[in-house]
Amino acid sequence: MAISKKESRLRRAQRGRAKIRELGVHRLSVHRTPRHIYVQVFAPQDSRVVASASTVSRISTLSFGLIALRLTAATLRQRRQWVS
Repeated sequence: MAISKKESRLRRAQRGRAKIRELGVHRLSVHRTPRHIYVQVFAPQDSRVVASASTVSRISTLSFGLIALRLTAATLRQRRQWVS
């Protein structure tokens, strides 16, 4: 019996999350609407939200930028560790 499109998408998501959990890195979830962007950062070992931001208000727009900067810095640090 053929696997449905939804089942295969969910399987890919599970594989990706398992690999992220194995590596011990944070997971970034982005939800885009025509008007706003919502972002959540999840902890590596569980589904706990570490940080979240959106473009709904001016204050969150600023925090959205800060979170992006922090994530970029953290990613670069991890990549340096993998190369070393």
